[in-house]
Amino acid sequence: MTRKALTVLASVIQLGLQAVALIDLSARDAREVRGPKWAWALASFVNFFGPLAYLLFGGVEQRGTRRRRIQKGGKR
Repeated sequence: MTRKALTVLASVIQLGLQAVALIDLSARDAREVRGPKWAWALASFVNFFGPLAYLLFGGVEQRGTRRRRIQKGGKR
């Protein structure tokens, strides 16, 4: 792969991760996020590290919430 192709691939991955992180962040209630939402939104603009950090450490899974939604036929 050429350097240009690798740069384009890295950019697409970065933008995809950032989009997923920002969409997830906007869909969560403030109680479901570790720390201030605005800080995670800013962090998502830091290359790969910001979105990955949010996706790995920023969200708090509410106990039983996901399971109840699935059992009731709701969205995941």
